[in-house]
Amino acid sequence: MLRKDFLLIIFSIISAFSLVFAQDLSSPCPKIFQYQYDSNRNEYVGIIALKTFQVGQTAKLYVRLSVGTRLPSEDVGSLEVIGTKQSVFNDIVDGRPVNYRVVFPVQNPLPKLTLITLNGVTACSGPPAQANYITTIQLDHVLMATLNNGDGSNVNNNNFNNVGNFNPTNNDNDLNGWTNYNLQTQRPVTQRPAPPSPATQRPVTQQPTFRPQTQRPKPTPTPQQTISSSNVICGQPIAGVSPLIYQGKPTTHGQFPWIAAIFAVVNSGASEFICGGSIISQDVILTAAHCLYRSQSNKRLTKEQVTVSLGRYNINNWGEKDIQNSQVDQLITHPDYNNLKPTDADIGILKLYDYIEYTRFIRPACLWNGDTSLNNIVGVDATVVGWGEQEDGSRSQTPQVATVPIVEQDTCLRQSPEFRDITSKRTFCAGGEGKGPCRGDSGGGLLIKQNSQWYIRGIVSKATLEANTNKCDLTKYVVYTDVTKYREWLLEYME
Repeated sequence: MLRKDFLLIIFSIISAFSLVFAQDLSSPCPKIFQYQYDSNRNEYVGIIALKTFQVGQTAKLYVRLSVGTRLPSEDVGSLEVIGTKQSVFNDIVDGRPVNYRVVFPVQNPLPKLTLITLNGVTACSGPPAQANYITTIQLDHVLMATLNNGDGSNVNNNNFNNVGNFNPTNNDNDLNGWTNYNLQTQRPVTQRPAPPSPATQRPVTQQPTFRPQTQRPKPTPTPQQTISSSNVICGQPIAGVSPLIYQGKPTTHGQFPWIAAIFAVVNSGASEFICGGSIISQDVILTAAHCLYRSQSNKRLTKEQVTVSLGRYNINNWGEKDIQNSQVDQLITHPDYNNLKPTDADIGILKLYDYIEYTRFIRPACLWNGDTSLNNIVGVDATVVGWGEQEDGSRSQTPQVATVPIVEQDTCLRQSPEFRDITSKRTFCAGGEGKGPCRGDSGGGLLIKQNSQWYIRGIVSKATLEANTNKCDLTKYVVYTDVTKYREWLLEYME
């Protein structure tokens, strides 16, 4: 009997290792999603680690999988939170990531992860399975934690001063004031693969397609209302704003609700506008790395010196309603950035101390999630918005918008020898038509609209100056940091 048990254990171990080596267990976003062998289930599961939100806020998780086979039944697997309700509640209160388990409907082949979104914002994406028959699986989960006063009324308190009022019952699965439920998982959508492309054609990754139910127009709230993050689709302004006005003309308030105004304390103690930025998640602002240094001394700014103003229209009016002024928890530049020789990796983020409350004037842009090849966007008219200098040298009080064509790298390098010193393989050029960003526009996003959503493809990095006037020479191209080259790095901070 002992020998049989021993042989059974050896056989199980060999079977597990055979499954590891027989299949691709790599993840498109290892810090967010990983395959793990669950010895209790005797099968592989997916583990998702995401930072959700505070007590009183909702985390709506969407997971899309792709598997190269037909499913044997209508079972499409499941998406569930790992841990007891008390432990998950403590994780949310303490700001730790919440872990989810993905149970797969089949083990061979294992489904491949193609998309994770949290409240409509992409957290991870990857290529689909390759096979003669593809099944697409979609799973949802909604998580909400609330506090209870003991009289049946809920407490929504972002600073957790009332955490002491939260008293779990003896049954850990019946915590007071907690709601945790799964949306019904959708039946698998089966589809035949597209006809094969010619051998010389490179595969193109499509932009993520969000489910129709999340794209239904929402009622426009009054300016004072906060929009639930679960209702926000990235890259979409609230319906009803004026059409775009190009050629450096003013925008309307809320037309580009992801733009952020970054201020720094100067020697006088006053706050001075230094750069633009873009909201890419509920606590992350994307900007240029050089914006986080003082231009004259090259000294790194501290988080205490920086304030981010969201929903801002007139940067000279601190009394504007509908704005949120946010303190910064971390200033982060890419590890490859060298401020003494800033030719590459001019990308940085500001991790905010508090979560952003989305309104009609404050919403995130989408992070570019398509093909990373520059060739596929050459000739595209992209859009830049900012509070930078105007033709007369004065700073614009309200955001200005312009369209700029993206050009080939060789075209950029041939225009002027100086571009060889300020570009790299992770930059691209656009403009050259007498319009575009200038001083003060650094850090802002260069966006491309696809369908109804705006995607950030670049960050305003460098412009050349006229020798005689020291003004921006917009007859020449402007250099942009290529966001696609840093996507994995950014996703680490968007968890």
